[in-house]
Amino acid sequence: MKLQKSLIENRDWDYLIVLDACRYDTFDKLHDEYFKGNLNRVRSRGSSTGEWLYKTFPKKYKITYISGNPYINNEGISLGKCNIQYKDYGWVAKDHFCKIIDVWKEDWNEEYGTVLPDDINNVLLKLKNNTKNKIIAHYMQPHFPYINFSDPQNHDKAKKKRAEGKSSPSLSENKKIILNPVKRLFHSLPKRLQLKIKEALGEDLGKHERLIVKNNVQRLKKIYKQNLEIVLKSLQEVIPKLNGKIIITADHGEAFGENGIWFHQLEVDSPVLKEVPWFEVEGIKD
Repeated sequence: MKLQKSLIENRDWDYLIVLDACRYDTFDKLHDEYFKGNLNRVRSRGSSTGEWLYKTFPKKYKITYISGNPYINNEGISLGKCNIQYKDYGWVAKDHFCKIIDVWKEDWNEEYGTVLPDDINNVLLKLKNNTKNKIIAHYMQPHFPYINFSDPQNHDKAKKKRAEGKSSPSLSENKKIILNPVKRLFHSLPKRLQLKIKEALGEDLGKHERLIVKNNVQRLKKIYKQNLEIVLKSLQEVIPKLNGKIIITADHGEAFGENGIWFHQLEVDSPVLKEVPWFEVEGIKD
């Protein structure tokens, strides 16, 4: 199996689309509904985002990074400050990329608790003719929280609020997590343990969070698949407007109970976490 790091360093590409926590098998089942191209299974260097960054990008690269993930930030905040699990990783994003655009900072969606694909698309289109660098665009989907616009009006409502300037990014909350040791420790715990703690403390859980606590694997996989479909559909809209060679890949995969593993954790050598897609886009499906 080819190593993703080697392909990133040695293959010819102009745009690298990173889908956070994208499983190979789920992508394999869906991709040909949206795109034409060539898919390969490759091995990531990490089973979580921080590990992937630290082991995949050790040098300085002529790359502009469009970031939906606070781990890749232009503020000089290290991985260890973002997440206590990475305390031994002395890695700061701005030391490794020529330019970073903090979409997570400017366009965080309060309603869904993440960065929506359309906001990454908007930055990508603005940037496409304004840089000579290669571009990495890091989309948060299919990573939890699952946006799954079951009611399309909710999505339209969120976009309208953004257009009217009525929704504000939660930079303050992200910074609280990054800079507060207690919050960093809590967010470093496995997702299911976080939610069980919240439940024990009497905090309300969302419908997707309740599924996680209850180990409803089939329902979780279905919602995860829907979350991936949302970002692939969004990419269908933006890819035809880009000029150059486009690759779709992932930082790591996602586990739903395989061998007792849930979601993704640091330094876990599991195929569902380490094996990711490397898809060379040739066009989109009508």
